[in-house]
This record gives sequence, C-alpha cells and structure tokens, in this order.
Amino acid sequence: MLEHYQRDVVTVRENTSATEIAGLMQQKSVGSVVVVDAENRPLGLITDRDLMIRVIVSGRTGDETPAVAIMSKPILTVGPDATLDEVIEFLQKNEIRRVPIVERERLIGILTLDDLLLRLTSELGELSHATSKELTRARRQARVAEIREGLELRLLKLIDRVEDLGGEAKESFKKEFESIREWLKDRFD
Repeated sequence: MLEHYQRDVVTVRENTSATEIAGLMQQKSVGSVVVVDAENRPLGLITDRDLMIRVIVSGRTGDETPAVAIMSKPILTVGPDATLDEVIEFLQKNEIRRVPIVERERLIGILTLDDLLLRLTSELGELSHATSKELTRARRQARVAEIREGLELRLLKLIDRVEDLGGEAKESFKKEFESIREWLKDRFD
C-alpha cells in the first residue's frame, strides 16, 4: 500500500490558461499540475516541460492557451493500494515521472519520482545506520569473547601455579579464582 504520496495536489480546471498554470507552479514550487473536472476526477497532467514545449516553443500565447490544449492525456493513474514496487514498475513501463493516486475515480494524491528517491534515500540511510550499529555490536561482542577467553586462560594458569603451593592457600585461591571465573562467565556470555 502506498503511504508516502503527496495528498496536497495542485489542480487546475480545463479552461485555466497556461500563464495562470505557470504562475501557480511557480507559487507552489511544483513541476506539475493535475487537470480535474468539477468532481475532482483527473482529466490530464501538465508539467513544466509541457508548458515549455506546447506553449513557448510552439509559439502559442500563454494567456490564450487553455489547460485542455496542452495537458497530457489520457492520464495514467494508480490506486492507493498499489505497492511501491508496482508503482516503480508502472513509472518505468510508461516512462513517466509522476502518477496521480485515484480512489473511486477521484484524485486523492500524487506520487513523483523525486518523492520516491527521497523516501528510498531515507530508507537506505536508516538501513546503513542499523547495519553500522549491528557491526559495531558484533565487533564488540567478538572483542568481549576474546577478552573473556584470555582472562580464563590466565586464570587457569594461575590455578595451576596455586596447585603447586598446596594446603589452605591452594583451596583459598582456587575458590577465589572459580568465583572470578563464574563472574566473567555471567558477565560475558
């Protein structure tokens, strides 16, 4: 299910002039608008590139060119239940960068390639951070295990030396070393 699409879509009606559309795009800092009817059903899409090619390069007058004359149609849409993978495949297959999200034929949002890239970049950052934390933890655990093994080896050597002493000293040291060994085991296992 899509959850990261923009819900505040800039829309215009069919008779909105290209000049008004360009001004609206500049004011809202967007690269496209969706042309909708009175019931908010999408009819077409106009991008900043469409304005350039279909108005300026074509020699049309912006004030006299309505949205209906320059919009891309039929409009390609997806539903809100589409998965991220499905949307990416849809964008690639249709060679588009934006796709309106429609529910019951009504416009409810838009998803752009830029939105997807930002989201994926964020997810990669989170994954990188989590991986780094895991590697640090694994290295720390490996180092702790190495230290524990080294300490145990040294304790065993000391126990062997105490064995040579004999008597009460031997038993006293042996108990103390076993206590330390158990403490290490509890701490580092």
